[in-house]
Amino acid sequence: GDRTGNQVLSERRANAVVEFLTREYRISAERLKAAGMGSEHLLVQTPDQTPEPRNRRVHIVNLDG
Repeated sequence: GDRTGNQVLSERRANAVVEFLTREYRISAERLKAAGMGSEHLLVQTPDQTPEPRNRRVHIVNLDG
């Protein structure tokens, strides 16, 4: 997809992870921040329209210690 579409999908993926963590592990939503990176921060640089599963990822960072 285009940059806008990729950004939307990335944000949806990040929000889905937050929803999962709050539902399954009872982590307070106030302690979590979802950030979709879209095609701006690829793990593996690829030409446009090239599927790369490693770019569909979620990073979880513990900021509390």
